[in-house]
Amino acid sequence: MHFSIEMKTKNPAVSILLPVYNCGNLLTKAVESVKKQTFGNWELIIIDDGSDAKTKELISKIAESDSRIKTLQNVVNKGIIYSLNKALDMVNAKYVARIDCDDLWLPEKLERQIDFLEKHPGYVMVATWAKVITFGIERHFPLQARFSTYEEIINNLMRYNFIVHSSILYRTEILKQEKYSNKFYHAEDYELWIRTASKNKIHILPETLTVYNFTPDSVSYRFAISQQFNVVRLKFSYLFKYPHFLKSICYISYDIFTLGRLILVKAYRRFFPKKNK
Repeated sequence: MHFSIEMKTKNPAVSILLPVYNCGNLLTKAVESVKKQTFGNWELIIIDDGSDAKTKELISKIAESDSRIKTLQNVVNKGIIYSLNKALDMVNAKYVARIDCDDLWLPEKLERQIDFLEKHPGYVMVATWAKVITFGIERHFPLQARFSTYEEIINNLMRYNFIVHSSILYRTEILKQEKYSNKFYHAEDYELWIRTASKNKIHILPETLTVYNFTPDSVSYRFAISQQFNVVRLKFSYLFKYPHFLKSICYISYDIFTLGRLILVKAYRRFFPKKNK
């Protein structure tokens, strides 16, 4: 299917933001999944967040392979929130998508999402379901819930973050207004969904069009305690803006329990390190 948005303008219809920090060879696979999209009127903005020389060289080669690929560079590592907001400032496309360097898209992802937003002007963001690969093994991931409609999302979003960052497509004007907040580091995506959904309609396509790779380099693995702490903070911040107040209190209580468990596990591993045989 070809949309009028692709035919009427030479400017890209979608700007895809891909922040990179020492990502390695996984980056190539992520970019290839973008190139294989059935919707081709896009630009890919790779933000090099102070990576090492090897990664810089790889980014340069990737950019030379396709005129739709652009690069931005931070002289030093500034973090994902700074990098994404910096890239947003230069976006002129109608839509903005996100992909992480260790994730993948199925070929029809952008086409299906643009089709939805073109047909539903009352919605500002659309995500997709995702297949989850944990340390190289495809697993049943209970947190990848099967919610889809706005009603299902708004009634369950305070439970946990079931929207995969690499699956989203925003209307640019909305994302430029909202941007990523630096108040909830390592949970900035979750906070953005909660903030957006409290004011606007969002949707999740009931199709598995994104592949999320959970690796030792994933933020949720490396910064689990910091992320969980900020999840608790943001849920308190939005407690009165979402339905089911008492249920939200229960969710926060569980999050506090999870935070305590993470701290105890880290302390145990520090004071009782596993001995190599």
